[in-house]
Amino acid sequence: MRTCVLLLLVITVQIWCTFAMSGLGVGTVPSSALTVHVSDVNVLRGQEAVLGCSFTHHRYAGNIELSWIGRIKIAPPFFQCQVKNDSSALPVNCFSTEDYALAGDLRQGMASLRIKHDKVSEGKYFCQVTLDGKKTVSKALMLNVQVRPAILNVSLITGSAPQRLECLAEGKPIPNITWLSASGSPLTTTLEVQTLSTGLFLNSSVPYEQQDELTCRVESELGRAEQTYRPANTKRDVVLVCGTVAAALLLLATGGVIVHRLRLRARNRHAQIRQNLEDRVPHSSHGPAGDADALPTVALPEASEGVPSTTRALTHQEQDLFYSTVTFHKSSSSSSSSSKFIS
Repeated sequence: MRTCVLLLLVITVQIWCTFAMSGLGVGTVPSSALTVHVSDVNVLRGQEAVLGCSFTHHRYAGNIELSWIGRIKIAPPFFQCQVKNDSSALPVNCFSTEDYALAGDLRQGMASLRIKHDKVSEGKYFCQVTLDGKKTVSKALMLNVQVRPAILNVSLITGSAPQRLECLAEGKPIPNITWLSASGSPLTTTLEVQTLSTGLFLNSSVPYEQQDELTCRVESELGRAEQTYRPANTKRDVVLVCGTVAAALLLLATGGVIVHRLRLRARNRHAQIRQNLEDRVPHSSHGPAGDADALPTVALPEASEGVPSTTRALTHQEQDLFYSTVTFHKSSSSSSSSSKFIS
């Protein structure tokens, strides 16, 4: 009887230990129940970044806490979220700023972090997951900020002998740099090419003795950029500007001459028409015959002279134009008389 009781006790203890180690006990989180997965991230400068992180747990229904830590593992977290895994109706409580956001659902094991483009900073980040405040697993990843190749400046350095042409560029990863002649072919390896790289900056120079066009080209898997040095650019631009100004002045002068000639022609034609009108009006020493109020008539030039051939009564304004008061002096007397006469 004692043997049976002892055997039953041993079996009960073994069953309890099996449940405890398998994590089926309430509030218990075994060491093998939580795993965190991360991977390094590459992002172009100026773009937002998503730090990928996920975790798995063994039928856990307690509290889940996510913390993101930058640079140093023991540093305080800059982003935190908490949620209880037993209900999908409860919202996820995150403590952060508008520069960071959770990119996933913690209940589904998604713990990725979205970083605003102007807050992206290269370095090491830690994704830390804690279950029920007891079991914590943290994994590190690297955020690499890449830069497309770009040429910052191409200039002539005259302080050395011989003078050198210098090309300052940037890019990450460091791009390859090539010097091209005016024909587009790479410069021969006999030329001394000096290249220095510091971080994402690249400096290369070549001897420059002839007034020729040289092109600096940088390229990597992210793209390519190039810039050509033309020593005659300044002179050519001056000639181009001067030529443009001279052409504009010539155009204005031509337009002025044309307008002046048109005005002169119109003035001469008007004078000719007026002269023709005066020649057609008969002269009289006594003024117009008949009633003083009667309007005189004038024969206008023929159509061949540019004026329609017709006769019409002169208006009062036209009378004032053709008639003016003149004074006659008699030889025998100092008295004078006045009359209207056609001018």
